[in-house]
Amino acid sequence: MKKILGGAIISLIGVIYSTSFIALITDKALNDGNGKIDFWNHLQKAGVMIPLIISLAIVLIGIAFCIWGIFEKKK
Repeated sequence: MKKILGGAIISLIGVIYSTSFIALITDKALNDGNGKIDFWNHLQKAGVMIPLIISLAIVLIGIAFCIWGIFEKKK
C-alpha cells in the first residue's frame, strides 16, 4: 500500500510540473503574435524541453511504482 501511495504522489508531482511547463509554452506561443502556434519551437526557445521530458519521466516512474505495488505479493 505504501508503494501505491508513494507512486501516486510521485506521479502527481510530475503531472503538476508537466502541466506548468505546457501552460507556460502555450501562453508564450499564443502571445507570439504571428498567428501560428509552433509548440516544439517555443519549447526549445524557452529552454524547457529537457525539464518537460524529465517531468514526464517522473510521471512514468510514479506509475511504475503504483503498478509494482499492485502486483507485489505479500509474504
